[in-house]
Amino acid sequence: MRRRARPARLLLLALLGCAEPSLLPPAGEAFEPPSSYRAWWHATEGCSGRSGRFARLAWIRVPSDAQGLFTWDGKRVAGLWHSPHTIYLSDKLLDHEPLVRHEMLHDLLQRGSHPDTPFVSPCHLRWPILVPLDSAP
Repeated sequence: MRRRARPARLLLLALLGCAEPSLLPPAGEAFEPPSSYRAWWHATEGCSGRSGRFARLAWIRVPSDAQGLFTWDGKRVAGLWHSPHTIYLSDKLLDHEPLVRHEMLHDLLQRGSHPDTPFVSPCHLRWPILVPLDSAP
């Protein structure tokens, strides 16, 4: 019988997988971004004051667990930006706008860190993930 995670037992994780990785990225499958991604890209350009070419991005869907997380570099993440222009997303969260835009913002900034400007303000894209402590693979 599987234990249910209680709110007090949840661990708040930032998207730690966003740092410029030195390890090989996770295995996955390339996909064509839906049309909604282009609108999300323009919104992210607008809030960040940065511009870039949407067409240069490569999109990879990564198999994930029931929570929509995959493992990379010992961390459980839902998304990952890899320099110069590749975004890896959980196959279960491809339509999650805050996650997708968070990774887009990394591409526009060309960095893996999460500076308060623009992640917290004005973009509001410091997207945390709640991961039950007892759900580690």
